[in-house]
Amino acid sequence: MRRYYFHTDSQRDPNGAYLPTLAAAKCEAMAVAGRMICDQSASFWDAAEWCLTVSDENDLTLFQLNIVGTEAPSIRSSSTVLQEEQRPQTLKCRWDSAEPR
Repeated sequence: MRRYYFHTDSQRDPNGAYLPTLAAAKCEAMAVAGRMICDQSASFWDAAEWCLTVSDENDLTLFQLNIVGTEAPSIRSSSTVLQEEQRPQTLKCRWDSAEPR
């Protein structure tokens, strides 16, 4: 298994995660991005763009997620809005690492 590191502009991942494939690292990147954006939800909307860079143990960049949040006021009918109990609680990949992050 290879070790993958998940960095943002403001935070370097010191530990990384051991994952079996690049596809597993991409899935984990989506889950990590979701958790990080949720944790930073107040400041996320102030930034023009948010980026997660995934690198290997040699610090070679393998891929990036670039995420842009745009607030746009709108009115939707209540039937199209997910109720609190319908919203997903956590993002979880099926390749969860046995190694601690």
